[in-house]
Amino acid sequence: MSFQTIKGHEGVVDKLRTYMRNGRLSGAYLFTGPEGIGKMLTARILSQAVNCLTEDSDACGDCDSCVKIGRGHHPDIHVIDGNPPEETAGRGMTVPDEDDLLAPVKTSIRAQKMEPASGEIKIERIRELQSQINLKPYEGKKKVFLINDAHRMTPEAADAFLKTLEESAEGNLIILVTSKPAVLPRTIVSRCKEVKFSPLSLCVLDSLLKRDFGLDDTSAHVLSFFTEGRIGYALHLKDTEDFIAKKNRIIDDFAVNNSGSARVFGGERTHREPENRDEMRNLLNVLAAWFRDLYVIKAGVSLEETINRDRVDDLRSQRGRYSFDDLDERMQCISEALFLTEHNINVKLLVLHMRALLWKN
Repeated sequence: MSFQTIKGHEGVVDKLRTYMRNGRLSGAYLFTGPEGIGKMLTARILSQAVNCLTEDSDACGDCDSCVKIGRGHHPDIHVIDGNPPEETAGRGMTVPDEDDLLAPVKTSIRAQKMEPASGEIKIERIRELQSQINLKPYEGKKKVFLINDAHRMTPEAADAFLKTLEESAEGNLIILVTSKPAVLPRTIVSRCKEVKFSPLSLCVLDSLLKRDFGLDDTSAHVLSFFTEGRIGYALHLKDTEDFIAKKNRIIDDFAVNNSGSARVFGGERTHREPENRDEMRNLLNVLAAWFRDLYVIKAGVSLEETINRDRVDDLRSQRGRYSFDDLDERMQCISEALFLTEHNINVKLLVLHMRALLWKN
């Protein structure tokens, strides 16, 4: 595991390595960017690099320190998120096969499952940090504290963390990882050095998926466009059981059928109904991509710009079914539904609402 693992963020890596070589990597950093883009993976590799016993400004992946950090057993590396401490303990990066430089990416993405922490980061987790932060490293060069989904801190936890930032001893490294920096208190953001992660260009991600992961042209195109250049999300979906077939079943069930009742085979719907908010978000994202494609085709934009390039014939046949106002209404509904999934919404009722709206005409 080394910085060579990080794909598409060479500028970020160069900046971090320069800080390390100049002895300026300490204090608090804020890693920002969309979910599934590689922020947490970079933070974990950085925690290895600053404690590596053999490399300067990188991680070898083989020394005792790198191996312990990779397995989540290093006493000076602390991961804080919304999971209970017993779930976080020992959770690290599996050491990959030496002949596969991209194996760490695959392993890390599968381990994290692209899921956020299970809940809020409460003040008890920050108190754990406070109990450790002013102690000298047990065996490493530097203590590192990784706070994943930092925007999930409760107000009480955020207040306690702000006090920690103001009183922290020099030499510690604190990394806050978030896809929603605007949710964090400005007093915390102002005390951190922000490191921004941007999505890969779609053509770069398309080429990467084909060259390094063996995807065919259609699958690479769909994943690149659907994930908007987020490599972590793309790799997660790639490893999801037959993502292309699953997204097509959702499209058939909710959008393509003109009769107003679900398309069925053998008396069954073509896909399993979502059972939780994560599955509902995935369904809504698939539908958003479909209606976005209809808008693109109806506006006369090149078919190369469609996400569902494997469904071009269906898109052509469906574009006359909707006016631009119809498409705007559906996109607005999907956007509102995505907002509701962040709250305590009944998923079954939300599915019924979506069916009623999408079949309206």
